[in-house]
Amino acid sequence: MGSKTKATPKRSGGAGLSWRSIALVALIGATLATLAMRPALRSFVVGHVSVLVSGSQGSADALDPDMYDYEGHMADRKIFEVVALPGKGKGAIAVRDIKRGELVLREKPLLVAPDEETPRAWVNELFFNWTYSPSKRDTFFNLTHSHLWLDDDPETGLPPKVNIDPPTQTPDERFWLTEAILTTNVAAITLNDAPLRGLFPRFSRVNHVCPGANNVNYEWREEEGEMRIYAVRDIKKGTELGHSYIGQVGPRAARIKHLEETYGFTCNCKFCTLDAEATEQRDAWAAEWKALETDFDARSGNGTLPGKEAIRIVRDLWELSLKLDYTTDRARFSEEAGLVAIAHGDKKAAVQWLKLAHKYFTIEVGVDSVDAERVEELLDNPTKADDWASKERLTLDGPDKAWFDT
Repeated sequence: MGSKTKATPKRSGGAGLSWRSIALVALIGATLATLAMRPALRSFVVGHVSVLVSGSQGSADALDPDMYDYEGHMADRKIFEVVALPGKGKGAIAVRDIKRGELVLREKPLLVAPDEETPRAWVNELFFNWTYSPSKRDTFFNLTHSHLWLDDDPETGLPPKVNIDPPTQTPDERFWLTEAILTTNVAAITLNDAPLRGLFPRFSRVNHVCPGANNVNYEWREEEGEMRIYAVRDIKKGTELGHSYIGQVGPRAARIKHLEETYGFTCNCKFCTLDAEATEQRDAWAAEWKALETDFDARSGNGTLPGKEAIRIVRDLWELSLKLDYTTDRARFSEEAGLVAIAHGDKKAAVQWLKLAHKYFTIEVGVDSVDAERVEELLDNPTKADDWASKERLTLDGPDKAWFDT
């Protein structure tokens, strides 16, 4: 599956790709993409990829700086719109009912940045080569920059004033603002297996809610070079879309602290605003989830987890996921249970668990995802799997029928 957390600010070394190599790849990508462009669209290059700019597609919002058209992917405008939200800046609101499992967004990155840091030389290269349009540069600078954290002025003791007007910025101001925008908005991606950060202006307008409160899930598709968002619940027209910057469930206090320190905001999703009693109960369920998950991963990883116990843990995790309203790991652990059943030669249980896994992978990351296709291949004939009946034959429990309808 794709990354489940946004990239967080780090200060260690790079991952094998220099800022200059990223820039060189960008120039090649621009040439190739320009050859394939439709007449109605024009392109410009930033960082790594060519990006198609809003053009004459008959869209009423073509001049809206918060609306984008990447390689003709205009369909999301019929699904959600970006609007100003009190206390949140901007957010994505459904303009029609959205069905569970529906593809909501597919977006190419506006730019690709180094993974571990934002070198000044990379920022200089970025804006030196970005000559297409000042208005499109403004698109970048108009994104949220809640991480503009600078040392206080030693003379006044107050935070320094930073010019955020691109045409009149000093190199230092441009670097500070660029770093802040990237830290606040990027998502972790990979290209050729190298970890990088991608900036997706449309995607970045989908605000955070904690795991379990999210109604959409996102996945980076490396082969297609695009970010995708899928609806994990039925969403009514007028509802705000929300995905989680945090990978998994956890205690409320830890979630709030992490979000404040990493992204600069205090979460007020439905699970962060529960009363004390409900928060205590949910935190207890989250702790139980984490303990079971850690135990499962550790013992299955070293081969010491018996088959029946593995199924019991997965069933317990499923029950907790229902209490937490947490969907993200249901597919993963259902597949794990299917693999356990395969190893113990129980075809019936294997098929049941794999069907459940396939359903949730299809909902969360798409029917054409690597995950869904992998499980579908196993479903075709579990007895042909490499690990079939490699352990003691057992009759194992399958999933509850009700779980297919949750």
